[in-house]
Amino acid sequence: MKCLFLDAIEFATTKEQVAKVERMLNCLTVLVTFEKGDGEKQLGNLLKEIKKTTARIGTSNVMFAPFCHLSSNLMDGEKAEKFVVECEKRLSNEYVLAVSEFGVEKGLLLNIRRNKDCIQFREF
Repeated sequence: MKCLFLDAIEFATTKEQVAKVERMLNCLTVLVTFEKGDGEKQLGNLLKEIKKTTARIGTSNVMFAPFCHLSSNLMDGEKAEKFVVECEKRLSNEYVLAVSEFGVEKGLLLNIRRNKDCIQFREF
């Protein structure tokens, strides 16, 4: 599993399937790629890192976006989609959560803060 954690001033994405733009301000944006071999251990580590990072940047807003461009060792789409649903289930009780559509091309608008910790790469 590979991820980019972005301390975003604004994140917006087009949701093609419902023809709308989803927008979130002052959020942790998580771009995540699920890879072959990922399981509960990686998922748990991802969720712990989200908790740690939201506390550090002082937000309860999380934009979670499947993003297949961080690896060439991609998990099967059906299984990856189940991981997205599981992440949404576990995060929705604790955060103001938006989840980008899975398996479709999407437009992104991203305005990130300017500091040394605003972009962080993680691999679990």
